[in-house]
Amino acid sequence: MTPSSQNTKGRRERPVVFETSPSELHVTLVVDVERFESTYVSFNTRTYNGSIPAPTIKVCPGDRLVFHIYNQLDEGHENRTNVHVHGMHVSPEENHDNVLINIQPGKDRVYDYRIRQDHPPGTFWYHPHSRGIVNSQISGMMAGTLLVVDRPGNFPKELAKMDDLVMILQGICAEDCENEHDSIVNALRNEYTEVKREEMDAGFDVDLDIHGVSPLNDTSLLHVYVNGQYSPTLPMKVGEWKRLRWLNALANNVVELVAPSCEMHLLGRDGVYRDGEPKFRDVVILPPGGRADVALRCTTAGTFFVGSESNPSRNTLLGKVNSHRAPTQKIVHLLVEDDTSKEFEGWELPIKLPQLAPYMESRANYPSELVKAQNKYNYEFSIWFDESSSMKGKSGMSGMPGMAGMQYGVNRKRMSPHYVNHSMIIDELQEWQLSVRMYGKNCQGSQTLRTDSMTSCHKMNHPFHIHSTHFQIIKKTKGFDPDDLLYEIGEWRDTVPLYNSELTIRFTPRSHMVGNVLTHCHVSAHADQGMGQMVQVRES
Repeated sequence: MTPSSQNTKGRRERPVVFETSPSELHVTLVVDVERFESTYVSFNTRTYNGSIPAPTIKVCPGDRLVFHIYNQLDEGHENRTNVHVHGMHVSPEENHDNVLINIQPGKDRVYDYRIRQDHPPGTFWYHPHSRGIVNSQISGMMAGTLLVVDRPGNFPKELAKMDDLVMILQGICAEDCENEHDSIVNALRNEYTEVKREEMDAGFDVDLDIHGVSPLNDTSLLHVYVNGQYSPTLPMKVGEWKRLRWLNALANNVVELVAPSCEMHLLGRDGVYRDGEPKFRDVVILPPGGRADVALRCTTAGTFFVGSESNPSRNTLLGKVNSHRAPTQKIVHLLVEDDTSKEFEGWELPIKLPQLAPYMESRANYPSELVKAQNKYNYEFSIWFDESSSMKGKSGMSGMPGMAGMQYGVNRKRMSPHYVNHSMIIDELQEWQLSVRMYGKNCQGSQTLRTDSMTSCHKMNHPFHIHSTHFQIIKKTKGFDPDDLLYEIGEWRDTVPLYNSELTIRFTPRSHMVGNVLTHCHVSAHADQGMGQMVQVRES
């Protein structure tokens, strides 16, 4: 892709790539401050290796991946960090994908991942996951793609022929943000109220400079960047298919992808291929943390675009426009030229996509009555009002405006790393019921949330994510999402948005999951405030 008049400091046109050779890959990641610059804004932020986005890492099934992470940030200012390999089927314990361990400033740590021989190939990612500052560091654009490459014998030639591009979506809101948790200054300093900002005289030096006109003509809106660029240009030929690996690395917002003058076909979600053939989509909805591999083609020459579209027609699925939803904007320009060489004439998509490994066989049709009672679990994202914490600047959301006293948890308990809520045995099928409930006066019996004005309620979107495994969608509320825009029955995911529907999922814990596994809302501001839960996987 080519940038649209972007300064190159602090970001790269395409992420640097580390590739495995032959079965072991050591990657050094240095966490330090770098200045991000674009024609619109510039600011200081935390980065991996001084790059936005962070390097792309490619591994094969069966590989050993070793991260050497050096925290060179200054003491204090919420500068501890760690790393999570989102979606990967690896151990959650010890020096593996253990997000309960922090790397303090001036310290380093080694993370060692043993990737299964039968691990699904696909699009995954890595990002910081230090409890209480997840929103701060992800909003600061610390994220990189992790690709598990396809096996040659199980890879259709039609896909192998495609230009394969990583598309990391990140967001910047400069000032007067409609959603305060999206403010780049507040996020990087992990502060959300005027009182706290005034009291804190030694916070992280963001040094925000707005030196251009907002591309959206509104600095209060979240601007979506692709690979560190705002609205870059992607050259294409008529009839050419490109594989775009979309990754929503925004901390708190759903992205609704559209390509009005071209066609998008969904290849897979969250690093797992669809069962069967690619599926045409007018819109591809990505919750925070979600991924979608999309085949894109334009059949006429011209200048087109891929955009984010916060359409009111989807309010019943996702909540109100611009509330945890990226605003409508063009995020990639498509420059499509005629295929004078006829190189792409007659190029079609594969009829069948690569198959999953046997350990991820479908259990969609397994009778629910045969699932053991102890393996059925009701998992509720809970929001409630705590009168005792309703003072200004003293809330369950760390002082988020308009939310004084709001508490975020699972099954009406705030996250504790020391409390296990549910225990599982390896190789035994789990069936979970996922839901959202808001408690409080004037809101009983509805999935709504009272504001501090005590006169109104509003709904919120909460993406569910579990570490170390995927899960299969089994059932959703009758009549909800009839066009399967959010999820399809039978598909495998690791992150799904929850709003108006209850959702039944199934998965089978495997031996690599033994230990304590984290589940949480992937709106990072909510996870930081306690909307998560530890579950345990045992051998027997």
